[in-house]
Amino acid sequence: MNILIDGQARAVPDFLIVGAPRSATSSLYGALEGSPSVFMSRVKEPMFFYAWDRSPIFIDAALRKPGDFFIARPEDYFRLFTAAGPGDLIGEASTWYLRDFERSISNIRRLYGPEARKVKIVIVLRNPIDRAWSHYWLKKAHGEENLPFEEAVQADIVVRRMSQNVSPAFDYLGQGLYAPSIQAFQENFDRVKIFLFEDVQLRPKETAADLTEFLGLPQTTVVPAPKHWNASGVPRGRATAWAARRVYRPNPVKTVLKLILPFHFRQNLKYRAGGRLFVQPKMTPDLRRSLQPFFEADIRRLEMMIDRDLGAWRRDPDPGNPPD
Repeated sequence: MNILIDGQARAVPDFLIVGAPRSATSSLYGALEGSPSVFMSRVKEPMFFYAWDRSPIFIDAALRKPGDFFIARPEDYFRLFTAAGPGDLIGEASTWYLRDFERSISNIRRLYGPEARKVKIVIVLRNPIDRAWSHYWLKKAHGEENLPFEEAVQADIVVRRMSQNVSPAFDYLGQGLYAPSIQAFQENFDRVKIFLFEDVQLRPKETAADLTEFLGLPQTTVVPAPKHWNASGVPRGRATAWAARRVYRPNPVKTVLKLILPFHFRQNLKYRAGGRLFVQPKMTPDLRRSLQPFFEADIRRLEMMIDRDLGAWRRDPDPGNPPD
């Protein structure tokens, strides 16, 4: 899509994958990136509509390390799409948009003006307890979380962190209260497509076909079935712990590689490395049951909004379900 900004035509996304984090958004991004008819932002999560005119944003709650991947200025955002071809459908995927929907939607309208409603919105939702647990272990794997899960989700801890401009990723439970976000996106955009994590994991080919139809791609376009990316957890052993420290934590080798390897290449490497390096600990049944009341009302409201049966989210999971 092209819009006029100060009299100059700018290429901007036709669609946005807005979250939820740890719900297979990276899988959809990877699938769309593999399609010749689609141009995906080479920075997978620019987070622009959250970060616009807002910095620094700290992505490490322990060391307060500012993030260097998000885009906070319009000129930098426009540059992400200058290589798109004339017939390409343009997209990007930023998971902070769903949790902080008010700021994000306001900034989308600010940039697009009267064209804002035409932006297509893709959302993937996951059992909020599983989502929170997976996100917590991702932050642990990256060395960015220093608290036990039960402490990190306490309301006073979350409020303090958010007041210090720490990434919304650390609101592990709050990001799973989906209903207000879904309502806001449905009210502000003409086309909103909602998938469930189970759709991507268990019916990848059908999900790819549904996504192709929703985005209005030619029927001859082949969007590869989504694959599992960006695993989280604890290292599988001593060797993988050593490798994980070098891949995910600051060190002199990483500093040099940042100067040599493109961001897109380094990001893909990290996403694909996770499954080999980490295994996710199991949540205890008692902890799961203690969290279920927090989400009960939101899940029931969401069921009516999206016309999907989410009863499985309110029950203990099938132990045979694939881990993430």
